[in-house]
Amino acid sequence: MVPTYGKIAIFLFILIIFTGVRIAIYFGQIRKHQVKMNKSEIIDKIQSIEGTIVTIQKVRSNQTPFNKPSRAKDFGDHYQITYELNGAQHTAWFRADRAIVQIPKPPDPEKWILTK
Repeated sequence: MVPTYGKIAIFLFILIIFTGVRIAIYFGQIRKHQVKMNKSEIIDKIQSIEGTIVTIQKVRSNQTPFNKPSRAKDFGDHYQITYELNGAQHTAWFRADRAIVQIPKPPDPEKWILTK
């Protein structure tokens, strides 16, 4: 037979584990939605210049032509986009926002670098 304090400890342990799993699922859903929004913004931008997307690749911030912040992870995901425009392939770079308000501000406020 488990003493009362043991039952309370088991209950609290299960409650903490259940809450942790729920929080992890919630943040996973937010991250998945954020990636979908980034790709949607990329597709809209390339289509607005009448281009056709060939590839979208997520890259590290040090592989992009954006100015390098001291803590790159604070400034969102970075993508290299290969697109076709008038029969020629071009490369575009996109820096997604990590949050609505970014503090500190990125050193380079531009989100896009398009080559033509």
